[in-house]
Amino acid sequence: LLTPGFIDTHVHMPQLEVIASYGTELLEWLNTYTFPAERRYADAAVCETGANRFLDALLAHGTTSAVVFPTVHKGSADALFAAAQQRGMRIVAGQCLMDRHAPADLTVAVDQSERDGEALIARWHGQDRLAYCVTVRFAPTSTDTQLAMAGRLLARHKGLFMQTHVAENRAELD
Repeated sequence: LLTPGFIDTHVHMPQLEVIASYGTELLEWLNTYTFPAERRYADAAVCETGANRFLDALLAHGTTSAVVFPTVHKGSADALFAAAQQRGMRIVAGQCLMDRHAPADLTVAVDQSERDGEALIARWHGQDRLAYCVTVRFAPTSTDTQLAMAGRLLARHKGLFMQTHVAENRAELD
């Protein structure tokens, strides 16, 4: 049976290792499972290994294209794009933006996020089957200043994408 490759329109690279973790309310799940997994991506070796394992898992299940949330670490997006380019995959992704309401080691100052975004766009956007996506984690984790910066990136560069989340429960709004 031959079929075209599947497309995943919303997937988180660092969450591969926390699949099937105990299902709890979103914020507790983030703090207990997801954020600890994402912290490990501060290490370049983890980024490379994680990107390769993630993309191999997608391909093993027939997914050849995806819109992906890496982490706040520039290296996680770099590693994802490099591994996807090597495999000839269509990946739309970008460094995850968070500058508040998240663990301190998973937030990035707005000016640094802008520099990182510009560098990632210059290196990867439009290369082979890759595209940059301004990736706001969700509104509560971004200040107005960061959201304005995200808008500037979109205005400066033609063809960028944008992704985020909607609020999934009331606790996110408190």
